[in-house]
Amino acid sequence: MDSRKKVLVLGGNVPHRTLIHKLKLKGYFIVLIDYLDNPPAKSVADEHIQISTLDKEKVLEVARKVKPEYIVNVCNDQAITTAAYVAEKLGVSYPYSYETSLNITDKGRMKRIMRDNCIPTACFIHMNEELEGRSVNLNYPLVVKPSDTTGSKGVKKVTNDKALSMAIKDALNLSPSHNVIVEEFIPGKEFQIDCFIQDGLVDVIMIRQKLKFVEGEISSPLGSLIQINLPEAERNLLYDIATRISKAFGINNNTLFMQVIMNGNEINVIEFGVRIGGGWSYKMIKEITGFDYLEAAMNSILGIKTPITYSLPQEFYMSNFLFSKEGVFEEVVGLQELKEEGAIDDFEIFLEKGRFIDGVVANRNRVAIYLVKDKALNVLFEKVHKVLDVLDIHDCHKNSLLYKSMYDMALPVIEKNL
Repeated sequence: MDSRKKVLVLGGNVPHRTLIHKLKLKGYFIVLIDYLDNPPAKSVADEHIQISTLDKEKVLEVARKVKPEYIVNVCNDQAITTAAYVAEKLGVSYPYSYETSLNITDKGRMKRIMRDNCIPTACFIHMNEELEGRSVNLNYPLVVKPSDTTGSKGVKKVTNDKALSMAIKDALNLSPSHNVIVEEFIPGKEFQIDCFIQDGLVDVIMIRQKLKFVEGEISSPLGSLIQINLPEAERNLLYDIATRISKAFGINNNTLFMQVIMNGNEINVIEFGVRIGGGWSYKMIKEITGFDYLEAAMNSILGIKTPITYSLPQEFYMSNFLFSKEGVFEEVVGLQELKEEGAIDDFEIFLEKGRFIDGVVANRNRVAIYLVKDKALNVLFEKVHKVLDVLDIHDCHKNSLLYKSMYDMALPVIEKNL
């Protein structure tokens, strides 16, 4: 019988694969919960239990049998409430309460608390099925989003009553709780702000501009741009907002990322998460700033203090996701060669061979990501265009699946508006 203390990890994504390596180095036996047959982190876990991380009662049932020392989730948005719920039921140490987990995952709760604590955010209303069809006393354009989904699922920008009504219906159908946020659209550039909070003190680790492909009412994330020279006044304002969030929501030891709109010296919070951002965030932050964000997130759960040392970027960096048209994924062509040539700095493939891709530009269909850097912004864009001429996504018959037209349309617009 294995005598190692056990840790229950919720979600078998790529960042959690690295997390499990770190936990095993500390001598823990890892029980992974994930509904997939073969999630990326399964190969490094000691045991895989195939149930949904969203099913709080089933996860609690497993946890009562496993008797874990810790419940760990640092990069799975949908499992945040499950982790806090199970930890609270078992009396296991966790960085925040179940009630706090609800406040930071339900956008309606989040927006009300931000408003009540003078955290700048767009004017909004919180709507459910009973209120559907009532007049919305807000100024167009408006943004409609489900209250409790992840990523950009169901988010639409609308400019008239007819489009608003349709967007609300769609968002209500997507929301597990059938709740919707309708808020005024704030113009400006969208940024993600990666912070770390220890003993209530906030550090703003990395700032990156979100790059998006906009088609009609739909806006889809393409990647991000890390800039060198963000003004000190804006950094200080971001620090102040992050500190207010920390106090208002009772977040004293954890990772924090904010999504904000910057327009001149005005900053408004779209929403935030008490976790590591999805995809490749943990790896980019370590590569660019030297701060091991994943280790810090793990330490906040294990009750270990993290040395706070990091540096500001000295070059421009751009990360780009690769999306696919409809088909069955076989391979990404060109990434390894580009890295060996020094054309790209690093890359990661997210999907396993044989995965069917429905062609929708959504987080679930991110095939891969790559990172490019340069000291000059114009040269950086030249590199990205050259990389996209070489890369491709293939099915098993060598047919091209790369959604290249999206990049051809989006990149010139992004470059012009920087």
